[in-house]
Amino acid sequence: MAAGWAEAVAPTPADLLTAATAAEVSASVRGAVAAARVGMRAAVAAPAGDALVLRGLLHEAGVEDDEMTVVPVGSGPVRIYCSHCRHTTVAVAAIGAVVPCAGCGLGLHVYYHVSRRSGHFLGFQEDAEKLPGGGGGTQ
Repeated sequence: MAAGWAEAVAPTPADLLTAATAAEVSASVRGAVAAARVGMRAAVAAPAGDALVLRGLLHEAGVEDDEMTVVPVGSGPVRIYCSHCRHTTVAVAAIGAVVPCAGCGLGLHVYYHVSRRSGHFLGFQEDAEKLPGGGGGTQ
């Protein structure tokens, strides 16, 4: 897919950065954005979790929404930010799933909210809305 994008913009110069994970390509992306001139465009094709992280990195580096195309391809782990201990857990999980926090051990409900800055999903204690003692309803 990425090679097709590079061919589509020819003869305009294009840098094709590839890696197995977002962490492996992050420094190269930061360097490319720093060296970019007016009119830069970025295209990302990656598993959803990495695509969100790279989108956050581009946004934090100053790339506007209309200057980037982000296409999630395939599945893989996502990053879940714990609202209780502030640790980030990496797990293969869908929205609405419950995963154990790698920091505090709480069962985290994976909420649909995603941080534009970091690309992490919000996680909060799975039973946070239940009354103590097993009662129903909300607090």
